[in-house]
Amino acid sequence: MNKFIIFILFYLFFIKKEKERFKIIDTNVAKKLIEKKYIKTILDVRTDKEWNKGHYINATHIPIEPLNKITEKKIKSLIEPILIYCRSGRRAKNAAKLISKYKKTYVIESNYKNLL
Repeated sequence: MNKFIIFILFYLFFIKKEKERFKIIDTNVAKKLIEKKYIKTILDVRTDKEWNKGHYINATHIPIEPLNKITEKKIKSLIEPILIYCRSGRRAKNAAKLISKYKKTYVIESNYKNLL
């Protein structure tokens, strides 16, 4: 019985684990993709308060916190490939888990301000 439980836990945590469908990139790579006009949508998932303090000039704003405002309809309206950013990368990764099911997605791994 114990071997069976261990097998199930092993399967759930290691084998069944879903592969991330998005690519994490640094700001230097992001800049190059933007300059080459490869990125079609830049998505800011920070709070309204953070957005109002400053954001990337051509970014679209859909906050993921405190209430997730990313809906399937909004995702489908975005033009891919999509570059997602936030302050540290955590919220961008959470948003990318949702969006990358539908669209090609990139996440900036660090502070978006390095992008400016």
